[in-house]
Amino acid sequence: MHNAKEELAPTASLSLSAQMFTVKPREETVQEVSTEVGDRVGAAAEALPGRFRLDSRRARLLREAVARQLHIVLTGDYDAWLERALEYGPPEQILPEKATDAEYREIWERCASKLRLAPLSIDHVAVRPLWLRGERIEHAAAQAMFRAWPSLSARYPKKDPKAHRLDVYEALIPLYYTSAESTEPDTPIVLGVSFWWDEAHGRWTPFDLVGFADSLDRTMSAMIF
Repeated sequence: MHNAKEELAPTASLSLSAQMFTVKPREETVQEVSTEVGDRVGAAAEALPGRFRLDSRRARLLREAVARQLHIVLTGDYDAWLERALEYGPPEQILPEKATDAEYREIWERCASKLRLAPLSIDHVAVRPLWLRGERIEHAAAQAMFRAWPSLSARYPKKDPKAHRLDVYEALIPLYYTSAESTEPDTPIVLGVSFWWDEAHGRWTPFDLVGFADSLDRTMSAMIF
């Protein structure tokens, strides 16, 4: 049995401090910021130790998947979310009920505003495996933090990681969230965006999105995926 915690300790940090969040995206820089974060993830994935390291092709595709997801998060772009979701299957299979209705879009955009143009830390972006060939990789650093999952999410194709011996990798992106009591970003969190490797289609498929925080804000689940 491999000692995954020891092997991954240098890249699995979820610590937060106000001094980390030096990048403040604007409308005209969101694409650049998203791309840079994706680049950090791709480089980190190729630099992981031993069996956790991704080959250059899968690292490149993970980089692109993370950059695209972060761009959707930072822009709060409903149409981009819809377009990305429908790449994974027909509307009746992938989209939540009434997802194309005006009322759903309004709720989606209100939730998305919690992370729109959120200040973030590029220097502290990291990546880690959650599953490797069906083996769950535990990370003790995450256990002491509160977790929140998105209230609005597409129904991306899912497989049981253990039964199908999947590889699942998670990008960790520190950023600021706008809590219920504020109109400005005020709550530091780590956004964990994970993807599973779909060998049949040669792509990373969205797996999960989690917000890690030192304290739990009641609106933290107002995230989109």
